[in-house]
Amino acid sequence: TGVFTVTFAVNRSVGKPATTVTIEYSDETPTYTVRTMSDWPDAYTYSVSLTIKSFTGVLLVNGVEDRLEVGPATTLNITVVDPDENFDPDKADSVEVYVRLWDGTFLPGWGPKEVQETDVNTGVFHESLDITDLGDPSEYIGKEIQIIYRDPYSATGGAIAKIVTVKIVSWDPVISTDKKFYNIGERIVITVEDPDANTKPDEEESITVRVYSSSDPIGVQIPLTETGPDTGVFTGEVLISSEIGSGRVYAELGDTITIEYTDKYPADYGITEESKTFTYTVMVGVPTETPMSVTGFTMVSPDTGETVTAFKVGTRAGIIATISNSAPTTQTMAVIAVIQDPNGVTVAVQAVKIPIAGGASADVMFTFVPKLPGTYTVNIYVVKGLSPAERTIVLTPEPVYTYTITVAE
Repeated sequence: TGVFTVTFAVNRSVGKPATTVTIEYSDETPTYTVRTMSDWPDAYTYSVSLTIKSFTGVLLVNGVEDRLEVGPATTLNITVVDPDENFDPDKADSVEVYVRLWDGTFLPGWGPKEVQETDVNTGVFHESLDITDLGDPSEYIGKEIQIIYRDPYSATGGAIAKIVTVKIVSWDPVISTDKKFYNIGERIVITVEDPDANTKPDEEESITVRVYSSSDPIGVQIPLTETGPDTGVFTGEVLISSEIGSGRVYAELGDTITIEYTDKYPADYGITEESKTFTYTVMVGVPTETPMSVTGFTMVSPDTGETVTAFKVGTRAGIIATISNSAPTTQTMAVIAVIQDPNGVTVAVQAVKIPIAGGASADVMFTFVPKLPGTYTVNIYVVKGLSPAERTIVLTPEPVYTYTITVAE
């Protein structure tokens, strides 16, 4: 065919990055040779020049190129992407990476460390570093380290240092639920945000919380699963049950349910060197805006407590209002009685502020001395409190409960 080929691997034996390679061919019988010539002319040389391209390497730590914060038990995934450090396309090469500590020294074994290519001819180099290799967490929490890669051949041909700064920190967790009040038979969706519990950025990890109630102080251990790799957000569910059993927490109406999480590395771990337990509470029983009601009204003698059907002019009269609380928890309120005589004139205004337990009732007595015979009107109000603002917050379905009493001469 008269066609000749040869293949060269672009490796260090050919040339370095950002240099020029020249390929030459000497033609001993150039085209201008003619029969009348007694000797061959000088050979003609053909040449082609090629530039070996260079690239600026990229240094990534957990996918970040500049600066990041990590927890005290995190694994650092260190990756160098540098095609021109792929010296030999037929074998896995390596590059040098340094880890410089906060005091200017280098981590033993990383001053430098040979980081291997992920496979032949990839130009990608990878190694992992466990933060716990730095020593005791109390020594490095709050400190910064640097991951350094010195690229011998950048895109412009000169050397350049690529640096990622890593700060080791710890955080207090944030515990939350999908709502604050639950009924028996519902599930609590629990979320814990704790970045320093994210120790393996390539995996979905798990943590454990303890959930207990006023009626079940031992409670149950509930696992929470990370929502995805490298999120530091963990979620799970627990059933509120009227029966004791595994995977559920026993509770009754009015109970407080506590979610307890022990953080191995709280925000002040660098000072205290101790773990810390955090809690979050929810209530069993869904509150209403008007949980109170007046469920009874009785005329009594204040002196004997006996029930009467009528009062007498000039004699102390007593009335009892029965107040019921339908909420699952204790409510504190003000009960106000406004008493008007037969002419519609207000002769008494009395108020009592009391707490009533969830699901319970209480009697409130008011007394006055009637001066006129006839039919009196008693208006009962149940409000938030006695301040001007609180008196406008009515806690009963009806704004006022009206009763009449009879006073004889």
